[in-house]
Amino acid sequence: MATIIKTIKRVLKIERPPENTAPPNPAPVSAEPRKTITIARKVTSAPVVVAPSSAPSPAPERRTLSIKRKPATPEDPTKARERPAKATETARKATPQPAKEKGPAKTPKKPKTPPSEVKMWELEGYMVEAYKTWREYHPLAVGIFPDVRRIATGKGYSVRVAEKLIDMHTKRTKYVQALAQGGQRFRLDGTPDGEVTAEQREAAAQRLARRVEREAQSSNAG
Repeated sequence: MATIIKTIKRVLKIERPPENTAPPNPAPVSAEPRKTITIARKVTSAPVVVAPSSAPSPAPERRTLSIKRKPATPEDPTKARERPAKATETARKATPQPAKEKGPAKTPKKPKTPPSEVKMWELEGYMVEAYKTWREYHPLAVGIFPDVRRIATGKGYSVRVAEKLIDMHTKRTKYVQALAQGGQRFRLDGTPDGEVTAEQREAAAQRLARRVEREAQSSNAG
């Protein structure tokens, strides 16, 4: 044991420098500044390797769209009053209404008679009272219209009234029958003036036959 301790001390003496030894003389420092060259190494960045993480990746941020509502305007008081009235009207229409009792059937109105026709009948009444030839449907003389027109205008009636009167008188069945029988023609005062020709008699007979045929067809249809 003692031998080992001595050996260790001897080794320590060899490696430890002597304590009293003076340091070597430093090299003389020159007055000129030294030029130094700095060489910087390019630092290469090592690739960053991201280790796979078992933690779940964060969910992407959701964007929300905010909608601003327009502030409600105060309701018009008149519309607020109309709304209950409309609801009441709708409910009234939905409710079945009792059937209205039908009153007595209205008689159809008679068509109005044109003023000219009214005046024609007035003039007709005068002609029947004043002239026998007119009243008994004697064949009138050819060219009798100027006399009828003069009478009508003298009584305050228009020429149109005189035309309608002579047309109605000569189309009546009794007058056509008088033409079909033939004989003399007369003026309004009863004076003879001409005769009914054979052609006029034949035309009047044909008119009567057509009229009788139409009347028979109308009665059969009815």
